[in-house]
Amino acid sequence: MKFFYYIGIGFVKLIKAILPKQLFLIFKNNSRFLTLYKMMTRTVGLSGSLIPWRKQKSTYASQLKKQSKELTSLDQTSSELGILVFPGINSKLTKTLVSLSKQSVKPTKVILVDIELPKKLAELNLSYALLKTSSRTELKQALENMPYLLINAGDTLTQGHELNKFMMAVKSDAQFVYSDTDYYNNSGERLEPQYKPNWSPDYQLSAGYINTGVMVSSGKQAKMLINLNKESYNITSMIRAFYLSKLNQTNLDYKVDHVPSVLISQPQKQRGVLHNIKNESKLFDVKQSSNGAHLLWDSSSLPLVSLIIPTKNGKDLVRMCVESIVEKTTYTNYEILLVDNNSDDVEAIEYFKDLDKNGVVKLLSYPHEFNYSAINNFAAKQAKGEIIGLVNNDIEVIQGMWLEYMVGHALRTDVGVVGAKLLYPNNTLQHAGVVMGYGGGQVMPTNTLINPTLVI
Repeated sequence: MKFFYYIGIGFVKLIKAILPKQLFLIFKNNSRFLTLYKMMTRTVGLSGSLIPWRKQKSTYASQLKKQSKELTSLDQTSSELGILVFPGINSKLTKTLVSLSKQSVKPTKVILVDIELPKKLAELNLSYALLKTSSRTELKQALENMPYLLINAGDTLTQGHELNKFMMAVKSDAQFVYSDTDYYNNSGERLEPQYKPNWSPDYQLSAGYINTGVMVSSGKQAKMLINLNKESYNITSMIRAFYLSKLNQTNLDYKVDHVPSVLISQPQKQRGVLHNIKNESKLFDVKQSSNGAHLLWDSSSLPLVSLIIPTKNGKDLVRMCVESIVEKTTYTNYEILLVDNNSDDVEAIEYFKDLDKNGVVKLLSYPHEFNYSAINNFAAKQAKGEIIGLVNNDIEVIQGMWLEYMVGHALRTDVGVVGAKLLYPNNTLQHAGVVMGYGGGQVMPTNTLINPTLVI
């Protein structure tokens, strides 16, 4: 199967090489081609192996059966509950309304926000009050003091107990809670579960991973989210605006909860829909891409960055590392601290001294047994920078603005440590974050994954 994976990668690279740029962009935006490409390169990030579609579907079907049993076994809640249905795939609104009517916990009322009532409404035999609002004033007046679930037209809750699970999860101390989702096709088959991480503001800003299935504890909280996005009723944008509003406050103490269950199923037609991020806060610059948005947070204050590079010998590695930093880095306010840990190679020692003599680096000597933490702590005490950068001696800079990106994140009030994606020379991933919870611990994606930004 891996043979077909690499054939797929080579196929895309060949097309990109031989086609004119404009023609390639047309080809790239073709949904059928992207679907074919995805099928050919579908991998599991933790093992790098390929799983056949049939195996994926059967495995997920088994998981849904297990989830259904778990939901059925939960105690029933009995408090009032409202549903806000925002514009989505309006042609599938009836599916949404019928699925809500079949829930074990019945909604008190369902409010259609800027959506027309379905035809033959009486034939649906809905078990709740259905309201329609056509203005923000009407919507705010209709909101009462009860929890509200925010979904889009076309979304369904198909196992009968999803609302009960939401109600058990929502708490007054959380601004909102959200669940995992999946997609359903025209046959009603549920596919491709979207197992979402716990609250990740950067992921929300760049990719909008929370786009439905959001529950708030009160009408007041619902009004807060709606007021934050005055241009549309887009849930993705509401959650983005919520986070940005918190950054403008001195108190960042807020709570967002994640329900790790697939409680909402979305129409397949909604796949790939990503609303451009609005940058009214001026906290960052936005570069839109086909995969989302790249955010360059403000680093215009230019704090001094101390880059610490420990080494023992390794002349060629250090040369590559230092030269790439000096030649490619566009950030201007940094210093390099090269820490020599008992080097015994004469050429390396002389090279390090030359770098220090020429003012390229500040050479420090750590004449003790190797201890990575101790070496960096030793250098940090002598660093002048406001920000410390830990750089291994085998790192090569390939993107000139790397330090602007990292410093911008480091200066944020809600960030303490910043890491970067690392690649091997063959463009496979060395490091792109840590996956928590796998096998009861944590793992990193393997080096069989091609760097996605270099494929298309």
